Amino acid sequence: MTDLLPIGEVARRSGLTVSALRFYDGAGVLSPQAVDSTSGYRRYAPGQVAVAHLVAGLRRVGLPLAEIREAVEQHHDVELVDGLLTAHLRRLEGGLEDARREIARLRAGLGDQGESAAVRVSVAAAGLRRLIEAVAFAVGRDPDLPVLHSALCEIEPGLLRMVATDRYRLAVHEVEVWQPEDGRAGQGYARGVVPAAWLAEVGDLLRGTDGSTAVSLALVEDEVSLQVGTAGCSAGLVDGDFPDYRRLLEGQDQSSGSAVESRWQTTDLEIDERSGTATIVPASSTGAGPGAPGITVRHEFLLDAVTAAGDDPVLRLDGPISPLAVRGGDGALSLLMPIRPEGGAPR
Repeated sequence: MTDLLPIGEVARRSGLTVSALRFYDGAGVLSPQAVDSTSGYRRYAPGQVAVAHLVAGLRRVGLPLAEIREAVEQHHDVELVDGLLTAHLRRLEGGLEDARREIARLRAGLGDQGESAAVRVSVAAAGLRRLIEAVAFAVGRDPDLPVLHSALCEIEPGLLRMVATDRYRLAVHEVEVWQPEDGRAGQGYARGVVPAAWLAEVGDLLRGTDGSTAVSLALVEDEVSLQVGTAGCSAGLVDGDFPDYRRLLEGQDQSSGSAVESRWQTTDLEIDERSGTATIVPASSTGAGPGAPGITVRHEFLLDAVTAAGDDPVLRLDGPISPLAVRGGDGALSLLMPIRPEGGAPR
């Protein structure tokens, strides 16, 4: 006991405050070697100072608590900890890119206060058709949630993105666009929530249009419009805040130690017709060891997502409680929320 260090000394050596050490003890990250039963004073082994120093560094870079806990538990596994740091760095870089885009939108709007100019882009008819097909299945149908009975439409320089979610699944896809006047990539920023009825109308309008035909899409103030030759359709934008889909997509482009990818054609399904669920267990995958965990989702939702993904979809599993990712060859991405194997509500 005489070799143990008081909490104040560990705080001084590690860079963590005393209150932070108490917090990480309560969180199960770094527990003291001994706690005095009378005074409640915490005492740490000298070897725990290095671990506390690691925690301090992970805290400074903003690593989530669950990953700090994992890094401490496996701190002798250099490859695992390095993988956690790499994935976190990529998340930070993605967040920085999002911030740059948002700042660019804000700067673009500084000179237009009091008036909102339309952002108009051209897009190939086949690309817009594909964009709608990739996300329409995930549009919500709850009349009490009109903002989800819609799709988020975002225009960025050279890019048109659509996102749809009903809270149990999410779909996102994007296509290239250009400025109608000179063929250069569109430079404007705009976003709006477009109603599902307008998406259906656009689909009907494009059905007989040659795929290479350039069509014109515009977002202005409270309206979205599409022009195909002499025909067109428009609709008012939906009021309300669309969910922050970017947070749901975090980590989907990263691989973790438990992530498993499997092509749809080589994936085993255990279908429960009574509950309408399907449990996915990859038969041939990257990184899968014996007894790789499966994930249970609604069977109907899975078939919808695979159909929307197009040719040769790939499924990504990251444990039984993380969303199932379904990615198409052209980058279309769907996330399906897992459910309890017995058919309970989505977690």
